[in-house]
Amino acid sequence: MIERLIYTSRPVDPGSLEAVVAAVRQAALSHNAACHVTGVLAYNACWFLQALEGAPDDVARTFAGIAADRRHTGVQVVFRGPVSGRMFPDWSMAFAALDDAVDLDALDARGMLRLLIDAAQSCDGVRAIPGYGPAPGFARA
Repeated sequence: MIERLIYTSRPVDPGSLEAVVAAVRQAALSHNAACHVTGVLAYNACWFLQALEGAPDDVARTFAGIAADRRHTGVQVVFRGPVSGRMFPDWSMAFAALDDAVDLDALDARGMLRLLIDAAQSCDGVRAIPGYGPAPGFARA
């Protein structure tokens, strides 16, 4: 069984966002590949939005470490449950910047998933997901 977990949080120090993302990228790429966890992290100065996918125990262990990280605050799970397959199978973790105007408070879990799909599709090597139009607020590089 594959589980998907989507959460939001807020950076503690938006001024160091790029350094935080670089450190998270290093940790995620090695940890997630070893644990068979896939997903995407989208971020801006106000928000982190992340999806994790994998076996329930692997997702739980990965998320426990993320939730305890002091570089973000207000961690809120918006979706957690079994899914029929991985939405982000090609990434141990994809990273994408969000438009600064994005307000995650205005989106439901489905809207957040659409935003994450759009973010992942902008990265090289991720398969297109049929039936999803562009999510509002995604900043293409």
